[in-house]
Amino acid sequence: MRRLSVTAYAEWVLGSSRSASAPYLITELDSKTRAVFVVSAWAGEFGGRVAFADLDGTQVSVTGDRTEFLGRNGTLEHPAALEQGNPLSGRVGAGLDPCAALQTSVTLRPGASEEIVFFLGQGENREQARELLSRYRTADLDAILSR
Repeated sequence: MRRLSVTAYAEWVLGSSRSASAPYLITELDSKTRAVFVVSAWAGEFGGRVAFADLDGTQVSVTGDRTEFLGRNGTLEHPAALEQGNPLSGRVGAGLDPCAALQTSVTLRPGASEEIVFFLGQGENREQARELLSRYRTADLDAILSR
């Protein structure tokens, strides 16, 4: 048997330029879905909208802080959080270098396989984001993709 850690990672932009929009992005852990949500405090194109990242509700640790995940001067090829092997802190909020990093664990028996789904999307508001997550967490995704 093998126990694996699976990590999904996305950097938030919610605008035309990451450097311009990042100071206005606020990450949060949604209490109802446990997904990472992000909103823009800037009233631009994405003002009021809610973007989300989710591992089909199976995430066991998360962070909304890119600096924590990558480390000081870290890279995507060698993120500090994966090199150190510790669970993600759960840090979210304003004033961070915004991202969504989510981890889950999988135990595989010899010859077994596991499907892990990473949802990345946005809604007009929190309720619509929650509704989208609820709908697609229970949907037949293969059928939806083939349509």
